[in-house]
Amino acid sequence: MIMTESIDWKASLRTRLLPLLPDLEVQALAFRVDTSEVDDEIRDLFRQQLGGLVSVLPQAVAVSDWDSVRRHAHSLQGMSVAVGFPDLSVAGCALSAAVKAPDPARCRQLAEALTSWAREYIDA
Repeated sequence: MIMTESIDWKASLRTRLLPLLPDLEVQALAFRVDTSEVDDEIRDLFRQQLGGLVSVLPQAVAVSDWDSVRRHAHSLQGMSVAVGFPDLSVAGCALSAAVKAPDPARCRQLAEALTSWAREYIDA
């Protein structure tokens, strides 16, 4: 098991997302909130919700279920802010915009980056 304290999960996420979202840092400023009051129970709930997302999102993209992808992107955007992952919120916005465009290739790229990071985070 990987110890979560030894990994900078925000930096790990940013590294994955920057090639897809070059203006990530600027956009993430809009999603920064004070998370000093977030407790372990909320973080655990976030991890569980993220697990649900990772189990559904790749399949939804694979079968072009864009309504499901959009709903999950929106959920990701909202829940990530609450636990201090503004970059995930930006990625959720970008995924939602890719669905609306429609840009299936971009949806796949973002979904792959998000799910690979999320799986590592959940398993840590």
